[in-house]
Amino acid sequence: MVKTIFNLCSLVLIVGLSNLSSQVYIALGGNYSSVAKSTLELEPMYQTNPAFGIGRVFSLTDKLHFNTEIQYSVKGFKTKGAYIREGTLFVPNANSNYRVHYMDFAPHLELSTGQYVSVLAGVNAGLKLLETYNDITLEELNLPDHKKYDFGYLVGGKISYQDIWLRLMVNVGVVNMLDNSPTLVHESRNIQMTVGVNLNQH
Repeated sequence: MVKTIFNLCSLVLIVGLSNLSSQVYIALGGNYSSVAKSTLELEPMYQTNPAFGIGRVFSLTDKLHFNTEIQYSVKGFKTKGAYIREGTLFVPNANSNYRVHYMDFAPHLELSTGQYVSVLAGVNAGLKLLETYNDITLEELNLPDHKKYDFGYLVGGKISYQDIWLRLMVNVGVVNMLDNSPTLVHESRNIQMTVGVNLNQH
């Protein structure tokens, strides 16, 4: 019953959006990410990673727009003073990085507050493609992997000029990525800045 209702709502949304004016765009930029509420003995720090995506924006009114966007987005964090070798944790004076490669779906509303400025709010759902520790897969290190998905909300702003725009989004994860551990907690935090170009209008 729930699946039927979901499918009907999705169909209504698709049919409704198909009748609206829309525009396709591409975006390229980077993430500045870490984790919050972490119970690691070593404090996680922010690190930079690439992100790019393609989306379509639908005009609901002159000022309100609905964006559907798919991204390839790399997130994660780094620590100072630890690394893993053959499944064993060592704590010398070294830096380590942990990266998760996601396919993100980021639908969001965009409200124009001026001629060039907009504010954004929406959600982010990520499907994990790959995760590495110091650029080595966790399978090679014989380590348990994290959840296969992530979910959170996003807020941000955008400055536009003609068909080019600059966007800043803050994504707050609400899912514990370490559900396979009874003691460790990781919730993703990500600041993303992208430059986008509108391609065409329908």
